[in-house]
Amino acid sequence: MSRARYPSPHPHPGPTVGMDRGIAKPLALSDGTFRDHAPWLSKGETERLRRLEKSKERKRRARKPGEANSRRLTRTYDQIAQLRATAKRRAVDWQHKTTTSRRCSVCGFITPGSRESQARFVCKNPDCGYETNADTNAGRNIDHAAGQAVSGRGDFGVTRSKKRQPLTQPHAA
Repeated sequence: MSRARYPSPHPHPGPTVGMDRGIAKPLALSDGTFRDHAPWLSKGETERLRRLEKSKERKRRARKPGEANSRRLTRTYDQIAQLRATAKRRAVDWQHKTTTSRRCSVCGFITPGSRESQARFVCKNPDCGYETNADTNAGRNIDHAAGQAVSGRGDFGVTRSKKRQPLTQPHAA
């Protein structure tokens, strides 16, 4: 077995930037700018949902009042619910709550009450009182942690995050 050697990457000459994912502002950068994300459903999924909605209406209109739903109509309802659940799940997966959202990027004070709303951060430290967009504050915290290991669960490498998935047994061969 041979191993290829790759040269070490050169240091980036420009400034660093921290990025935080959010709901109100999808991508907040530490320099105070924001970026948008793509729609929750792909173009094909959106078209399929539109076609299923039209099909549902045709089948619903053909049904007599008081008559039970046909299996086809029930299956169409299930497919629509599945696509809507996919979009909802993607939106929820986008949101995360970590210490980067609760830590003040100016003084480092951490308290759950500092994030007053989805979009507003106010430091509760009496000596600080820093106010900004919550996602921008989290982006600045991520930028300050540049060079340190920051997990997807928000810890800064000082302590280990708890694994959320249950332990699994190895597969028998």
